[in-house]
Amino acid sequence: MYNTLKEVNKRSIVILNASAFNPSGVEPSCEQWRELAKLFQERNLIAIFDCAGQGLVSEDINKDISSIRAFLEEETQFIVAHSLANPLGIYGEMVGALHVVCKSKEIKNKVLDQLKYESLCHFFQMK
Repeated sequence: MYNTLKEVNKRSIVILNASAFNPSGVEPSCEQWRELAKLFQERNLIAIFDCAGQGLVSEDINKDISSIRAFLEEETQFIVAHSLANPLGIYGEMVGALHVVCKSKEIKNKVLDQLKYESLCHFFQMK
């Protein structure tokens, strides 16, 4: 995976499982996550973590988000799409949160403006 990501176009968006790497089942170690975070910084890649089973993989909530913690520790920008349906046992509902970790206030403001714009567009399309 590391070697493949070295060849991905700079500024690409890459979707990663925060834990329970489907379909391989291979979990990178904490050190491997840190190396990936550094690579994402070097290549200006954006990770979108799909975090759907926090606590259900290893039965340890903190262990299941070691990927996210590694990106935080390396101060790498990323996004987390966090589904709470599985951990709460409400499979028929779409319950979750979107977290965007930015390196600067300037980037944060741009992301926030875009999210507000997209939310308004979605709201008005639903009417």
